[in-house]
Amino acid sequence: MARSSYLAALCSKLKASVTAIGLGLVMMLLSLNAASAETLKTNYFSVDLGSTWAIAGTPHNMEHSVNVNFINRNAGSSINVVVGAGTHKPFTLLTNLQQALHAQGAHTKAIQQYGSVLYFEFNIGPIKGFACSNSNNKDTMSITVMGNPQVGVQFIHSFYDTDPTLFPNFMAAVAKK
Repeated sequence: MARSSYLAALCSKLKASVTAIGLGLVMMLLSLNAASAETLKTNYFSVDLGSTWAIAGTPHNMEHSVNVNFINRNAGSSINVVVGAGTHKPFTLLTNLQQALHAQGAHTKAIQQYGSVLYFEFNIGPIKGFACSNSNNKDTMSITVMGNPQVGVQFIHSFYDTDPTLFPNFMAAVAKK
């Protein structure tokens, strides 16, 4: 009889352990989903990363500047977003970026204007991209997209809590291509 009581107690503990492990797995899976739905909030914009975008490296998010790199491995795309206080001229920023890209063997198109935003397209071998910049006379924004420009545009369109002067709906010209 003692042996059957012992087995009953052991079965009860085993059942409790399996239940705890099962709950632990469920919690772990839920936390993985929560991690894939991470939201990045900066002083200049917020964005939900969803399950395809991730932050590469450590974002710099200070009161007067933001520098963050996003990557979408499935689409083979990366985005660098830099926003900061200051009177940097978008044309000068883009001209400097064109020079840096040329030094790496890139082919760049002319800087164009769409609304208040300046941008240019480029390719480094088979890799396509574009860079754009804008200013609201207080802050300057610069975005560089490499890989799949359309996927990058879609992601940028999902930014919210933005200054519409700094982040206008400027990507329509690039998205059409």
